[in-house]
Amino acid sequence: MRGITYFRIFKNTRYMVNLITQVIKDITSFFILLFYSTLAFAFIFLLMDKNDPKLIDYIKISYRLDLGDFDPTGFTSMQWVCLFLATMINMIIMLNLLISIMGDTFGKVQENAEIADRKELLGMISEIETLMFWKKNCTERSYFQVLTGEESGETENNINTRVAIIKKNQKRFHMQTLKRLDTVEEMLKKIWTKLEGDKKEEDEDEDSSDEESGEESGEESGEEED
Repeated sequence: MRGITYFRIFKNTRYMVNLITQVIKDITSFFILLFYSTLAFAFIFLLMDKNDPKLIDYIKISYRLDLGDFDPTGFTSMQWVCLFLATMINMIIMLNLLISIMGDTFGKVQENAEIADRKELLGMISEIETLMFWKKNCTERSYFQVLTGEESGETENNINTRVAIIKKNQKRFHMQTLKRLDTVEEMLKKIWTKLEGDKKEEDEDEDSSDEESGEESGEESGEEED
């Protein structure tokens, strides 16, 4: 098992080492239940056998039953019932539960793959640094930097995507600007029309006032002649 951890040096196997570690952690409780269930059916078969059997033999039989290897020759009705329960619980339910747990673990590891990859690499570097006994008194903290190069295809796709987004936003901004200009133009036309109307009214008022003043002056001059 110790040798497997050294595969953390390589990027392609580092993910698998982390996945194996997480699976082992997650299925620990499952194996406790499976061990109890296997041992329980071993005791049940032991109590049904009246030929002075050994417990270790039935533990082996119960374990082989978990793997689908069994020989029901000479079984009684009760033993057939126990065999049915054992196949349902240990073979079908437990094994499907194991697959489900592994699937959930794979999903969790996949979500945090990049973070876990950095942790595994840091752990490997830390183990190597423990061999440098001449630096054991060095307690200064340092940064861990990783340089990665993007693939040309991914970079090109990212650039094309960004250019398409920029063009789309530019077109939308252009349309919004035209709409705003149309709105401003309509407002200016309304203001200009209103100003012209007000000017005409003022001119008409001035003309009417001039006519009235002319009539009044004519009347006054006529009175003076009389």
